[in-house]
Amino acid sequence: MNKRITSLMLVFTLILTMLATAVPALAAPIESTQLKVTADKTSAKPGDTITYTITMGPVSDMGSMQMCLDIPTGLTYVENSTELADGLKATLGFDDVAWTEISKMINGVASAADYESNTDTVIAEFQCTVDADFSGTAEVGLTNLEFGSCQTFEYHTDRFSVVKASVTVTVPHTHVYDQTSTDAAHLKTPATCTSPAVYYKSCTCGENGTETFTSGSALGHDYTKKVENNTYLKTAASNCTEYNVYWYACSRCDANAKDDAAATDKYYTSTTAGNHSFTEKIEDAAHYVAGTGTDCQSVKQYYYDCAYCDQISTTTWDSTTYGPHNYAATWSSDADGHWHECSVCHDKKDEAAHTPGAAATETTPQKCTKCDYIITPALGLQEYTIDLPFSLAVKLTGDEKPAKETFKFEIYDLGVEDAEFEIVKDSITAENIAFDENGVAFIEGIIKIKVTGEDQLCNLTEGFNVRMVKGSTKGWTYASEQWRIEPFFENDALDLKIAVKEIVDGEISEEYANGMSFSVSYEAVTEPETPKTGDSSNMLLWAALLLAGGLGTFGTVAYSKKRKEDAE
Repeated sequence: MNKRITSLMLVFTLILTMLATAVPALAAPIESTQLKVTADKTSAKPGDTITYTITMGPVSDMGSMQMCLDIPTGLTYVENSTELADGLKATLGFDDVAWTEISKMINGVASAADYESNTDTVIAEFQCTVDADFSGTAEVGLTNLEFGSCQTFEYHTDRFSVVKASVTVTVPHTHVYDQTSTDAAHLKTPATCTSPAVYYKSCTCGENGTETFTSGSALGHDYTKKVENNTYLKTAASNCTEYNVYWYACSRCDANAKDDAAATDKYYTSTTAGNHSFTEKIEDAAHYVAGTGTDCQSVKQYYYDCAYCDQISTTTWDSTTYGPHNYAATWSSDADGHWHECSVCHDKKDEAAHTPGAAATETTPQKCTKCDYIITPALGLQEYTIDLPFSLAVKLTGDEKPAKETFKFEIYDLGVEDAEFEIVKDSITAENIAFDENGVAFIEGIIKIKVTGEDQLCNLTEGFNVRMVKGSTKGWTYASEQWRIEPFFENDALDLKIAVKEIVDGEISEEYANGMSFSVSYEAVTEPETPKTGDSSNMLLWAALLLAGGLGTFGTVAYSKKRKEDAE
């Protein structure tokens, strides 16, 4: 019996030790906490509504709280405007948090754990209005502070300092617009030639009203401004050797002296002469338009001349003289002969038939000895490139898109075993594939092969097979389709066309297909997760087993675990 009690005590000691290592040490209590009342404005006027917010700074060991609104003279509390912060009860962990409208009090209490926070906590919002006859500074704060701890059963009134919200209230000035000051600040419109100045009546504070008054007299016209346009024209010059005469305009209002019977002498002779008469045609260097008549497609142009003053115009006229041809120094040629050609109008000169040089060889063409035109090409072998287009259908069978992947193809079972050809392109690389809503994407590609000479080109007409080379990238299922390619010449010319048939179970289909297509699919391979080290979940499991079964069970489980570990 004593052994069992001793063993149980050892078990509980072990459990307490394990739990003690898992519980962090409590932080030192916060000695002083600030309660702050803030307003949504710092200045107001009578009748304004002000919204206040109560915020509590970092705090610890708080199991209950009490505070009342402290509203000064000049402000009136807005009934039923107080709202506790959303979720305040849950935030503090209190059993109850309440606002009492009659006493303007917020109080709350917890029974299990004290509230602590290293950041600010919003408590509530409320509103006050400014009284009609109040002006000055109004400070709203808190009073009747009392906070307790449900752990130490202590109440504190000195741990909480209050920062009040200060708002300055000013009474708006009432304007009386009875002042007739003629300062520039009150000018509405300055005096004109025909009207005196107009001013706004103002308040003693300097603000303008809407009522106006006049002061002074009209200025009268000042005919000193020169404006040279048809509105002020008195006499127009008949040609370029005469000058226009204009009426003066008023410098202040643009009135025309022509319309003023008291200003019949207010006109002047300008420096603006009459119009030129550009009608004379003179063909000399002075009137020649540079850059014209420079080739066989353009005529020389000349500027008109004035009939009165010999002024040269900016308008031009066309003569009947063309420029010269521009024959190239190099030969132009075709199969019939060669010539020198004008680069402007393509006129030909020095036309002649080709003069053949040495006969063509496998590497050297036969050329004209005059112009180097190739009469007969070199007799060497010609290369032919054949394109084999295909379509690749990609099916996404999982949720994860594939990374970059290259698909390769091979050509086999040639109809002519010793046919020679060169693979130019036998693969396609797919990346950033855009799948449709069904998880399917289509990619177009081309396999290219090259042969040299007509004989090897003809060998291809015996046909060959194409299939995809199986890859080894995880997640991919590669295409199984095989196709028979049957090239043929169209219209007995060396214009090779491609016909395609599908190979099914080793048999070539009788029907022709529209083209080669290959189907692949991708499903991401998920690697098994590796257990993380430092997992403390077993610790809690062992504690539960020990509490439930006692020492005997603990010994059995521990022994079984030890055997399992030994076996492993």
